[in-house]
Amino acid sequence: MNNDEKVDYSEIQRYEDFLTQLQLPYAKECGNLLKNLDSKVSHLPRVTSIASGVGHCIYEAKLKELLGVKGVISSSFPGKGTTVHKLLALASLYVFGKNEFPRDMVKFFSNLAQELEDSNINDNEIIIAVDIFTSLLSVKDKLFTIIGLKQDSVRPIVEQQLYDYDLHMLGVPDLILEDIENKKAVVVEWKTYNYNVTSDKVKNNSVSSYERAQVIAYAMLEARRLGYEIIPDNYNEPSLYDAISGKLSDRGILDVRVLPVVIRPGLKENKRLTLPPHPVLSDRGDIKDKYKKFRETLGEIFVTARYLTYLVTNFALYGYDKKTDFEDCFKQVGNQNRIVFLSPPPYPIPRGKPSSQEKSRLCRFCLVTDECKFYIGSRHINYFQKMMWALRYASLTEKEKIMWPFRAVYQLSKSSRREKVIEKIKRGFSIEWEGNEIIFKNESSRNRFHIFMSRRERMSFKIDVLDSLYYDKDTDTFIGIRDVRDFEIYKGKIRRPYVLEESTPIILYANDKASMIPLSINMTGSIVDVSFVRNKDGKTVVKYVIDIPSLALSFQKAILKKYLEIYPEMFKDVILVQVGVDLTHIDLIALDALQRVIGEKIEKMQESEKKKKLKELQLRLEKEKERLDFESEFEPEISKDVLRYFYNEGMEG
Repeated sequence: MNNDEKVDYSEIQRYEDFLTQLQLPYAKECGNLLKNLDSKVSHLPRVTSIASGVGHCIYEAKLKELLGVKGVISSSFPGKGTTVHKLLALASLYVFGKNEFPRDMVKFFSNLAQELEDSNINDNEIIIAVDIFTSLLSVKDKLFTIIGLKQDSVRPIVEQQLYDYDLHMLGVPDLILEDIENKKAVVVEWKTYNYNVTSDKVKNNSVSSYERAQVIAYAMLEARRLGYEIIPDNYNEPSLYDAISGKLSDRGILDVRVLPVVIRPGLKENKRLTLPPHPVLSDRGDIKDKYKKFRETLGEIFVTARYLTYLVTNFALYGYDKKTDFEDCFKQVGNQNRIVFLSPPPYPIPRGKPSSQEKSRLCRFCLVTDECKFYIGSRHINYFQKMMWALRYASLTEKEKIMWPFRAVYQLSKSSRREKVIEKIKRGFSIEWEGNEIIFKNESSRNRFHIFMSRRERMSFKIDVLDSLYYDKDTDTFIGIRDVRDFEIYKGKIRRPYVLEESTPIILYANDKASMIPLSINMTGSIVDVSFVRNKDGKTVVKYVIDIPSLALSFQKAILKKYLEIYPEMFKDVILVQVGVDLTHIDLIALDALQRVIGEKIEKMQESEKKKKLKELQLRLEKEKERLDFESEFEPEISKDVLRYFYNEGMEG
């Protein structure tokens, strides 16, 4: 979009509101078309990418999603942060899960360090963790009072991968302190980097726009987890936006239900430090102005998430032709006719200057300037570059297909309550999904989820329910148990059960009363073994042995063990879903390296060849000049024209 345009993002709740503000002639028709598309697309931008777009530069966000820039992929996995983050996660589970507050914090964190597989934790990291956690404890009562949260009703949610297709985002919040029954929560982002325990200057450093956007996006995910809708059907229920921002009145900001905060060190000692980003926590400046800016950020996050989704979506997968099916979404920008939802959203969402980075303040602090200059700031049109882009979009298409089971489970969760889903699976029903439609079928294809696109089955995967789950210390694995079900018994004998096979990658969802299955406490794992065993009552049951498929997920495993210890009631009727293994980020990183390194070499070779031809042409020109004995006053003009003629002739030859 033209960056001279300006949108009031504080007024945006639906994407159609954004299209209307762009003065799109057919905003309603375009909005309806996108609603249909949104019921199918499976790509989910990461919160870290969205926050980059809102808080720093939309081009940086584009590169992160499109290219798989290093450091972004890991941000969507639990345990993504530093050792300090892991210590803080374990501490939050102990303190808020058991409602026990240790007196000796240093000793407490030193003991926690022994539970981590990384034995190289140094004293400095423990001191940092103690300082930051103490900061949270020093302000928790204030935070709880603002939203009406009682200490004994708090449940900590730590390092959980949450995803939502209404918001179009996926993220792993550091910490959520929630009362799920009363739909209230404090969402915490730890500020741990650039920290020096001996430097007051660093302790006082400000919270960046990126960090503000990040924690607000996490608050939006938590609001969805608690059941708040973007546009609620019940007018007495606050919208997702109102639940986070609260309502502005003459008495200040009231009825905040989901409160995002960035916790940094030194809050206990330095009372001057503010608690960003919510205006209800600010005692400086114009509260009305701060409230409006906060609402703007909510709208900016919503629009940026949609932009990044559409940017990498393969529309052909869902039966759309980009050239003909989106006519209602075109807008004239300068001398070009553009699809509005594929253009970067306008001001005040920031953008740098890819082609002249030295002139942009944003570019000075960007970590992807080389990539940006290559892909956005200059044009590279040759066969090799076209081939590399084709490979990149093929990789993104593969990723989109891998995400279909996640999309299907989300749609299932929207259409049916969890209790109904569990009851149908236990009875052996299969499930079909196409667009907004979910159908349960009592047919021979038991416990299988079928995905249809344009009335054609494109994929199927298995889904099951465990009656219980526990941790086996002897084997260091999780054990899932379920009864043999009626449809698995024929003439009094157990036939082969409808189970997930060994080596199947899965994701398991705990029964934690989240509003939707994909927003539940979860773990990515793999089926190690499936067998029939007899329980203590002599009854034959199905036994799943589950472990993590990679050491990279070891912290996720540690977290689930703690939840089993503190909240065993959440592990009844656990849902198991067969998923694909997404390695496309490796492809994207490799393609980026290949395209920039080899592509630049090819262009240098082409440039060298051009210079060589130019030199030959100049020599030919000199000879022509000597032969014709040109007069000097005409030389510059004639030289230029003749050179251009010979050069073009040489290029064509």
